[in-house]
Amino acid sequence: SRHRLEELPLEISLNREHAMIANMTVDNFDELQILARVSRSGSPQASTGDYASQVVSVSGENPEPVSVVIDRIVE
Repeated sequence: SRHRLEELPLEISLNREHAMIANMTVDNFDELQILARVSRSGSPQASTGDYASQVVSVSGENPEPVSVVIDRIVE
């Protein structure tokens, strides 16, 4: 989902409403890879100079809450 920098820190819950493709929800996957990125250009594609987190893997069946920290610059 898209948010503004001023909204950080924030808490997001992934659910069926976040499906980008019909019938492809978080519970269709054994594993989810979660990351966060702050885009300098506003583009959905990562580019040099963006700020990003490391990828965090969680179970798709019963995902546990995770903390994602934006702590690196995309090169």
